Amino acid sequence: MRSTLLSPSRTLRLSALALVGATLLSACGTDEPVAPKSVEVPTAANGARIPAGTLIWKAMNTGKVMLLGGATFKVKGPANTTWTLTDNVLPDGDPVSGQFKLAGLSPGSYEVCEIIAPPDYLLPEWACHPTVVYDNTTTLVETFVSKRKPVIVVWFQDLMKNPVVGATIIVKDSLGNQILIATDNAWQDHDATAGKIVVKLPAAMKGSMCMFTPPVGYIFGYPPDKLCMPFALAGDMGAGFGPYPVLPIPSASWSLTNGSLGNLGYTVLGVPGATFKVTNPKLFSSIDVVDNGANDLDATVGKVLVKLPMAGTYNLCEVLPPVGYLSATPACRKVDVTSGLSTNAGWFINPEKPVISS
Repeated sequence: MRSTLLSPSRTLRLSALALVGATLLSACGTDEPVAPKSVEVPTAANGARIPAGTLIWKAMNTGKVMLLGGATFKVKGPANTTWTLTDNVLPDGDPVSGQFKLAGLSPGSYEVCEIIAPPDYLLPEWACHPTVVYDNTTTLVETFVSKRKPVIVVWFQDLMKNPVVGATIIVKDSLGNQILIATDNAWQDHDATAGKIVVKLPAAMKGSMCMFTPPVGYIFGYPPDKLCMPFALAGDMGAGFGPYPVLPIPSASWSLTNGSLGNLGYTVLGVPGATFKVTNPKLFSSIDVVDNGANDLDATVGKVLVKLPMAGTYNLCEVLPPVGYLSATPACRKVDVTSGLSTNAGWFINPEKPVISS
C-alpha cells in the first residue's frame, strides 16, 4: 500500500473544514441557541470611528410650563467646531417646536448658547450651558428659560369714554434715547383694538412713555408736563397708562360750581340740566348745549365740552341754570379759540336758590 502525504497547507484546510463541520453538527444536534454576533462599531471609509453622541435640549417659558418655538442656538464643540441650529431647521433633528436635537457628535466638552430668543421673548439670563458628550449616549442639556418681553399698554378715549384711534407714542430709555415709536393700529402696535396701543420692549429697562401726536382732529387733554410717564420693567412684566383723554378741535370747555371750594379750587356742581347758547359773529346760527345733554361731549355732570365749527372767538351764555340754582353772574363770557385747538372758558358760578321758610 502506498501512503499519501498531505502538504501542511492542505492539512490545515481540512482541519478547518472538519472543525466547522463539527460545529454545525453540534448546533444542529442540540436545542441550545447560537450565540449572536457582536455589533460592530460603524467606521468611515478611512477606518475612523463614526461618533455617536447626541445632545438634546428645550426652550421654555418661566415656570417651564410651555415650549417656546423659534429660537436659534450656536453649539461649540471640540477643536472649535460650531453648529448653528434654528428650531425645526436642519441640523435640528427634533420636529417638535421648542425641542432641539444635535446628533453624530464626537465625545468631548460642548457649549450650547441661545443666540436668538423665541418671538416675543427675551434671551435667557443664562444663555449658555456647558455640557459633555459621551460615546453612544444622549445627553440632556439644561433647559433654556426665557421671560416674555416687557409690555407697555396705553389707552386713549374722549370725554364720553369712547376709544379714539390714531395716537402716536414714543418710548425712551433712561437717557432719553428713542427706543421705539408706535402709532395706534400701525405695525409697532400689537393690539388691533381702536384707542389701545400695545408695544413690546426689546429688553428689561427703565425709561419713559411719552405721548407724541394725538389722533387726527384731537388734542391731548393733559398739560405738557403730564405727557411723559416713567416706568421700570423686567421680563414678564407690563405697565398700563391711561386712559388718556383727548379733546376734539376746535372746541371749548367750561364747568359749573355753586362757589364752594375744594382742595383743588372750586367744587364741580354735580347737577345736570344747565343750558347754554354758543355764538360767533361769523356764524349764521348758534349752538345750543345742555350739560349732559345735547352737544355736550363731556360725560361728567357739571362739566361741558362743545365741538366748534371753526376757530375764532365765541360768546358763551347760560340761558337756563340747573334746577334749584340761580343764574350765573355773569351769565355770558367770551372764549378765544383762535388757536383752533381747545380752550377752557373757566367757571360759571350758580348760587343755590335760597329756601323760603313759612
